[in-house]
Amino acid sequence: MECHWSKQIWFASSLGVVFNSHESRYVPFHKWLKENIIDVDEDIIAHVLALCYEIWCARNKKCFEGIDVDLAAIIQKAQRSIGNFKSASTMLVDTLSGGPILPISDVHWTPPFSGFYKLNVDAESPIEGDKWGIGVVVRDNEGVVVDASYWQVFSLPNSEVAESLAMRKGLEFANDMSFLNLIAESDASNVVLALNAHQQPPNYVGSIIRDCISIKGSFRSLIFLHVRREANQAAYYLAKYALKNLNCIWVEETPSYI
Repeated sequence: MECHWSKQIWFASSLGVVFNSHESRYVPFHKWLKENIIDVDEDIIAHVLALCYEIWCARNKKCFEGIDVDLAAIIQKAQRSIGNFKSASTMLVDTLSGGPILPISDVHWTPPFSGFYKLNVDAESPIEGDKWGIGVVVRDNEGVVVDASYWQVFSLPNSEVAESLAMRKGLEFANDMSFLNLIAESDASNVVLALNAHQQPPNYVGSIIRDCISIKGSFRSLIFLHVRREANQAAYYLAKYALKNLNCIWVEETPSYI
């Protein structure tokens, strides 16, 4: 390993790898990988692969776009990728093992039944740095947007936390707007499952789920549904727009880009 820049990343990561430049025997990086990640814990392998990928992406940005990527941002992105991978793996195992069946709506957005409003929420991961976007939109039983909003949030560890936070922000928003009968939809199946099963894991996500369950008492009726991304497009576009724009709220009007 001759690259001083890469050495800093490996050392600063949770792995704390030190490449000794004073060793008499030069070992190419691919050979170092082969010699050191065989028969190690899966978490270590995941960290190594995530760091390799993020270093490669940062190298391409520097070579082809002339953009320098902060070392801390590379490590944060690698950690975020690992968290997202673990969440997706857990969901896949549950599905293949015949786990709980989630309530899921149509592929396309459908209006709520009479007397209800429908809340859609979504979160978008950072393009650069640690800025996440959250989008929420509320529509009536004729499909008319009555309220919408997006926010920027910072330094979230992974997408599961972001999606949980999007649901909490959406419920707080709907409660502030005095909606009594609500259907809340998200394309994050693990969040919907936790809310419907009242599961509260002992971590940051669990605390957010507890907040959502607590807010539920403010509504006369509240139903949580999982939807596919195609049925959650309005919230997705708002979350994506939030990445480059300041927080905004619309009351009784529709954002032009949804």
